[in-house]
Amino acid sequence: GMYADGVRSFYLNLAGHGNQHGIFFQGDFGYRVLSPEALHSVFSEFKDCDFVVDTVACYGGGMADAMKDYEDPSGRTGRVFMKLQAKPYSYNQEGRLEGEEGINGAPKVHSSYYQIFNAYYLMQGLSFGEAHYQADLAAKKLIPCDAEGWLSGPDGGRQTATLDEAEPQLDK
Repeated sequence: GMYADGVRSFYLNLAGHGNQHGIFFQGDFGYRVLSPEALHSVFSEFKDCDFVVDTVACYGGGMADAMKDYEDPSGRTGRVFMKLQAKPYSYNQEGRLEGEEGINGAPKVHSSYYQIFNAYYLMQGLSFGEAHYQADLAAKKLIPCDAEGWLSGPDGGRQTATLDEAEPQLDK
């Protein structure tokens, strides 16, 4: 419906569990999987659209390897940007903030650690890329999520950066 209304830029927040085969969403009839191939078919069908995909899925939902091999039929580099909060070998975890009690006295569950740090850095005025970089560094101090970004291209996708172990810049 949005496409019919002329929308050509889409942000997809895929908040589901994941493994190397896809992102899993719980519904009334159990889990349904969104495979990398199914998502790529959407990208290929709507070649005149731009996509930003963000997922909390463990193992990146298998999207990194699939993005590496995705040859964008639009011919445009960077038409699809995929932000994965966990690399193909790592898991992700919900973030918990001290001072808010959850179940059995544990801190209350919020968004993933990466999302909490990313929002913090964006609110501090950092650019999208720098906030991603700092959030990745900060989250890796707590869990082995190891976020990454991918850009589509006509000859396959490419990873946007390899991060070093610099100290994140957190204001207490």
